[in-house]
Amino acid sequence: MIIKQVKEYSNRQRIDINKSDGLSPGSEVVILSKSDYDSLNKNNRELTHKVTALSSEVEIYKDQERNLTEIVENVTAPIYENHKKELVKKDNQIKQLELQLKVMESKINQYNLELMGLNKLDIAIFGKHKKLIKNFSEDISIIGSDLEFISTEKNSIPGGNDNKNK
Repeated sequence: MIIKQVKEYSNRQRIDINKSDGLSPGSEVVILSKSDYDSLNKNNRELTHKVTALSSEVEIYKDQERNLTEIVENVTAPIYENHKKELVKKDNQIKQLELQLKVMESKINQYNLELMGLNKLDIAIFGKHKKLIKNFSEDISIIGSDLEFISTEKNSIPGGNDNKNK
């Protein structure tokens, strides 16, 4: 930056520029008054200050966003784990009930076949139908109460450790 003083010679104004000022021939030069220069300089400092303040504000918002994200993850992680456990538990219950249903269907089909295989003589004289009914009732009560279910399959839970689909 070069600061020069305007001089007046016989009704003309001049600014003396020398080679020592470091301007090369053909260079374009902007001439401002000192007050305009000071005003521009002041505006530049204010804008720089505002940019700095806004940059720090943006950093504060980014830190808050990171903190909130961590808080949300910390709060939702136990809920998600509990949800996964409940899903596994319900999955096992469904498998157990499906197995009970299949066993029940098998017993009912067996009972129907045995009952249809009886003739009038077996029913009237030997009373085989009573024994079939008694055995069927006992089988049904055992299926409902004593059947244990052991799963050998992996569970497919979204976000779980295994990626195997059923």
